[in-house]
Amino acid sequence: MKAGPGLAAALAAALVVALAACKHDPPASVDAATADAAVSAPVDAGATAAAHDAGADPHGYADKVRAWNDALNRKDMAALGPMYNAKSIVFYGTAGATRAAVVKAKTGYLAKHPDFSQKIADLSVTGGRVTFAKTSTVGGKTTTYAAYLDFENGLVSQEGDETTDKNREAAREAGENCEDAVAAIVADQVRTTSAECLKLVDEAHDPTVHCGGMTIAPTASDPTWTFQTFIDHPEHIETLSFATVDLDKATATEMSGGEETKLEVDHRAMDEAIRICANKPPKATTLP
Repeated sequence: MKAGPGLAAALAAALVVALAACKHDPPASVDAATADAAVSAPVDAGATAAAHDAGADPHGYADKVRAWNDALNRKDMAALGPMYNAKSIVFYGTAGATRAAVVKAKTGYLAKHPDFSQKIADLSVTGGRVTFAKTSTVGGKTTTYAAYLDFENGLVSQEGDETTDKNREAAREAGENCEDAVAAIVADQVRTTSAECLKLVDEAHDPTVHCGGMTIAPTASDPTWTFQTFIDHPEHIETLSFATVDLDKATATEMSGGEETKLEVDHRAMDEAIRICANKPPKATTLP
């Protein structure tokens, strides 16, 4: 059971990830922040002509992207807002964003970076998706990256870029690798308790009773990892064990039957978990 940041925090995080990429000469793709504050200039004439091909772009999505970009350049949120789906937008990997939340995020970014400007080129329309190159300038630094807008019923349903997508995937994989490494530290205890659980459930002869497990990830108030093993009854959960790992203290404990026991750990497994989790990409939670 992993608690995630609120939607507003997640949207802001997407913007921060993008802004950070702008500062490090990223490959052909910056990030959400940059993608957000999109302020643009002339579009490549060749790309424009190609996108205007009625066969390739029967719904005029390329024109909608140019209008979207122009509204950002002018910081015209009144014009920008109605271009988005009202209630369900995937915003740099964050699903369920509202139009109001997206506009608020962009407004905040533009207010903090009044010199932000952007050009778009190489528009390509495939079905409801328009991909394009965005060249953004902020603080005197210019970066080009690959971006896209998806349309449904003529409105933007998804906004993103390749760099943010790759960064989010890397963070997801890193988080999973970290959890697996920590779980390895208490694998024996969890395995033993799980066997006990299966025995108790088998003896109960009740098809509605099952064994279960849950991972509780660290939070700001509790930096430990907890692996809970329980019997899932129809009306309640009977906890058999809490195996807890504190990477900061390099310790592990088990709470079972109301008693807490310090566990002997494999120091190689502990060192490996500390190393892997230390390399986990940090999660941005808010704009500066």
